[in-house]
Amino acid sequence: MEKQKAFKIYGKVRELESKIGVPGLIVEALDKDLIFNDRLGSVTTDIDGNFEIRYDKEDFQDLFFDQRPDIYLRIKTPDGKLVSTTEDKVRYGANRTEEFVINLPKKLLKGGKNMKEKIEDSRELRDRILRDKELLRDLSEKIGEILKGKVEIGEDEAYTFVPFVYEKPVFAPEIFAGPVRRVGKTVLPPWWWIGLPAPDFLRHLEKYRVTELTPELAMPLGEQIIRNKELLGELSEVVSNVLKEHGVVISGDVTYMFSPVVYKKPTFAHEMFMRVSPSKFEAMVSAGPTPEPSSPAVVVDPTPEPAIIAARHTASESVSWRTITPIDGIPAPELLYALDKLRF
Repeated sequence: MEKQKAFKIYGKVRELESKIGVPGLIVEALDKDLIFNDRLGSVTTDIDGNFEIRYDKEDFQDLFFDQRPDIYLRIKTPDGKLVSTTEDKVRYGANRTEEFVINLPKKLLKGGKNMKEKIEDSRELRDRILRDKELLRDLSEKIGEILKGKVEIGEDEAYTFVPFVYEKPVFAPEIFAGPVRRVGKTVLPPWWWIGLPAPDFLRHLEKYRVTELTPELAMPLGEQIIRNKELLGELSEVVSNVLKEHGVVISGDVTYMFSPVVYKKPTFAHEMFMRVSPSKFEAMVSAGPTPEPSSPAVVVDPTPEPAIIAARHTASESVSWRTITPIDGIPAPELLYALDKLRF
């Protein structure tokens, strides 16, 4: 068994404004010397922005046989771009264990580019799917077949996977830090990406998966899916393949997400064109740019559960969320019969 190194540097990299941990950044620890600075180690922050670097005396002792290192950190993007450094605040004669909390302004993490919804592109993709009867049926039936027996929703409920198109991110922190979302003084988790992402986007997400948990009863549909790595991957590939087979082209500067909305099952066919009231299963769905609280566009059960609060909030974040109906995406197969009754 390998002996554990005697010295430790640990801590967290956070977004300054929201205090949310930032994953995917490289933290490099160095020992400040007169001539050459010794590299003590480097590590990538985990999904919560945490990091830990371990090292031994041999990593910092030079000709002068330093007994303690003089530590500073450098924070870099995955492609090596320097974001921040603590070289102006070197910890001279550092202890065996040192903790750092690094707060980075959002503007440094974004690289000048936000994960913004391209609203017109979102509407165009929804319209393309709705107008193509065969495309819609193909997507609905294949998704329904994959989900069968693997997720749970209420007997009186139905779902629609609503497509959203976003500017493609440049750095991993853009994916997780995302827009800061608040309900009152509470900062909501940055889970705007829960749903069926494009395969290339999913590959980046999976780099930061730390565990695969068993979905729980009454869990939001999106969370049931994203907890199941195999199910998520299968759905992502199927949606991508069907879109390609039907000639749907997604430009290289954007990515998409099909976010699940669960609602009370329509009784009559015309209800397919009415705005939905998301149920307790719908939560933390895709969101647009940082909102200012406003009148929610979707009426939500007033029960003060976290999932309900999140649903109420995210529903009002994007202009394209303001009129969500069952036909604004890929509905469950059983709803297609009702839709076909009304199709010209």
